[in-house]
Amino acid sequence: MAADVNESKNLTAADVKDIRLLIIGNITRFPKTSNWKFIDADYKFSDPSYPYDAPKYVEWIQRDITVKKVNFIAIKMGDVNMTAR
Repeated sequence: MAADVNESKNLTAADVKDIRLLIIGNITRFPKTSNWKFIDADYKFSDPSYPYDAPKYVEWIQRDITVKKVNFIAIKMGDVNMTAR
């Protein structure tokens, strides 16, 4: 998901080009997506090998003032480092 910076739901040479442009400083953000995506931590992917249809934001409406946290996963677009975190 992080590598699909042109929102084509595939990984393409255009994604690689845009990531490289960002790395070398020729652009400061990706032209077709935001630099970050946020997914609710409780979201269940119907097909984990095809994560492109996941909601790209977390909607939170605070109804109880005692709730102090929201669980979400932040994805830095273009961050394709394969090391474990």
